[in-house]
Amino acid sequence: MLTRWGWGGAREKPVSESLCSFAPPSGLPAISPTGGEISRVAGFAQSPTLKVERVAEAANLPTCGGDGRQARGGQPRAFSFPTYASPSQLAFRSAFGYAGTMLSVLIETRNDEEALARTLASLIGGAVEGVVREVIVCDKGSTDQTHYVAEHAGCQYLAEGGLAAGIAQAKGDWLLLLEPGARLADGWMEDVLQHAAKQTMAARFSRSRRERTPFLARVFTSGRALAEGLLITKRQATVLSRTAGSAEAIARGLATKLLAAEISVAPPRK
Repeated sequence: MLTRWGWGGAREKPVSESLCSFAPPSGLPAISPTGGEISRVAGFAQSPTLKVERVAEAANLPTCGGDGRQARGGQPRAFSFPTYASPSQLAFRSAFGYAGTMLSVLIETRNDEEALARTLASLIGGAVEGVVREVIVCDKGSTDQTHYVAEHAGCQYLAEGGLAAGIAQAKGDWLLLLEPGARLADGWMEDVLQHAAKQTMAARFSRSRRERTPFLARVFTSGRALAEGLLITKRQATVLSRTAGSAEAIARGLATKLLAAEISVAPPRK
């Protein structure tokens, strides 16, 4: 059986008969079987249409990767992407009634293989609902497996040109800039779509109330302008990118509205 999943994916990969239900080259990334009958998002290319395949999995299969552990012998890490959806969610329209709004998500990376995997997992629901049109990974010289995570998840991977190139390539009228490792909480789509339908002002997410952030973590993340993400029109981002060399620089000092939708911020870089 062949399948392909993620954003922008037209390629097909064989499904492994082993513990992982998806086994691309180098074992990265891997979909974690959770048991029972599930639906796997297979991705979309030029048209915003998702294909879903029903897959029967044994209920007792363990998770394949996903915890960031390094395999023995220097093998690449394996990551789990929970990508489950019902076929009823596949129509090109948002369940919230904002059919014309689709986002381009941009993520800057530098040796962020594991953090990128976490962020992509939180965006799957947006792709299923027809809200996330594409994910563009703007890399800044990674030497780890970041490009495998991005490409095999169906993202557009830019090794050159930086954020400005990603903004120029984005197809959405609204852009969502996120740090690798940041995770959007359930319910984020409705707030984003309502904001995009009524305003042109940039916006940020509220920090998650479910996580008790340690004091030192709050101190180190408070100075990061992009910690809460940034929702911004492509037009405004294009203008700012002419002088700002990074997503952080675009977000710094920018007047924004605070959305009720929550985000779990990425941990401080070591």
